[in-house]
Amino acid sequence: ASTIVRLCAIHEPVRLEPVEVVIVLTKTFASAEAIRSIAHALTDETWVVTVQNGLGNERRLAEVIGHGRVVPGTTTVGAEQSTPGRTTMSPATAAGTSVTQLGPPRTTTAIPDGVRAIARELTEAGLPTEALDSADLVIWTKLALAGPMGPLTALLRRTVSDVASNEHSLALLRSMFDE
Repeated sequence: ASTIVRLCAIHEPVRLEPVEVVIVLTKTFASAEAIRSIAHALTDETWVVTVQNGLGNERRLAEVIGHGRVVPGTTTVGAEQSTPGRTTMSPATAAGTSVTQLGPPRTTTAIPDGVRAIARELTEAGLPTEALDSADLVIWTKLALAGPMGPLTALLRRTVSDVASNEHSLALLRSMFDE
């Protein structure tokens, strides 16, 4: 089944008005530039959520805006751009079984109410999200899994979903992960 969602999108960052939440989904090397390009739209109350893969994302963002507003996290939400303006969700995302996990900014050990509100809003929008005491375990676990998954999907010329749904490739992935 397909769903058409009309978005209010801009391609000129200077036109962005003040926002409550920014979700950063760029490649790591583009994080600082992306947040600098919309700095005028950030207020003292704006949360900047990173659910990017890898390490160093929150640090790059914090170098621009400070640690107090950067929310570390990770997600298994998946999609691919099939053509310009058209995106196809991964089966897990479409089924509502993907998960996003957010932790507190590095300046606090408790989950701020604002981060809990982001998790609630994303969940209500159909993207299940949890607010955790720390995002470190899920970030490192995802990184550890990406180590063997990336080369395996490249060598087999298959998607993550293909690898996970095939008993032979999944067994190979587990062996690589254990190694």
